[in-house]
Amino acid sequence: MNQLLKKLRKYEIMIRKVANNHLQGDYRSIFKGAGLEFDDLRPYQYGDDVRTIEWKVSAKGHGTFVKTFKEDKDQAVYFLLDVSASQEIGERGKKKMDKGREVAGVLTLAAIVEGSQVDLSAIRTKKR
Repeated sequence: MNQLLKKLRKYEIMIRKVANNHLQGDYRSIFKGAGLEFDDLRPYQYGDDVRTIEWKVSAKGHGTFVKTFKEDKDQAVYFLLDVSASQEIGERGKKKMDKGREVAGVLTLAAIVEGSQVDLSAIRTKKR
């Protein structure tokens, strides 16, 4: 486990360089618009996108209202690591399990540097 931490510290330095130079704010949403999650209604102002008008509320006769949305840039990253006996193949320190931990650790560091939430789940499959 100590060797894994040493490797991760080495990778952390490289990840920080990449994150500071390239990844910061580089997330692109597949959705168009100001956000995905409905936040509030506000009165229509000249220049607002007509597609954001909330017609049901506006039809009540108290003015024209538009929807506002929260911009959600947080990303959640989920890792699923197989910890079954089949991962114990290979030489000491070079087993499939060791490589899986290393990859999950490096990707976790990259996600944390970017401010993403990380979840790691380990599964153990059984022979039938």
